[in-house]
Amino acid sequence: MVTAESARPSHNGPVALALRFLTGGVVGASLAALVFGTVIESVPVFVAGLGPPAVYALLFFLARMPRRAREAAVVPCTALAKIETWS
Repeated sequence: MVTAESARPSHNGPVALALRFLTGGVVGASLAALVFGTVIESVPVFVAGLGPPAVYALLFFLARMPRRAREAAVVPCTALAKIETWS
């Protein structure tokens, strides 16, 4: 049985672009705070560099929870096939 591949969803919308921009900003700002805090030997600045990635990860996790709940509610469908080998 031959099946046609379905079209892959496009993730180039404005929300995806904003998410990429926000991710880059969080990574850049936290890395800059960690390096700057190390160079000037300031513990509060260094610790502040650890906060944004943790908060962003928590928000990202909470935003994905409804999607995970929808996917878990769908009953999985397993296709079985017989593979023949010719010897």
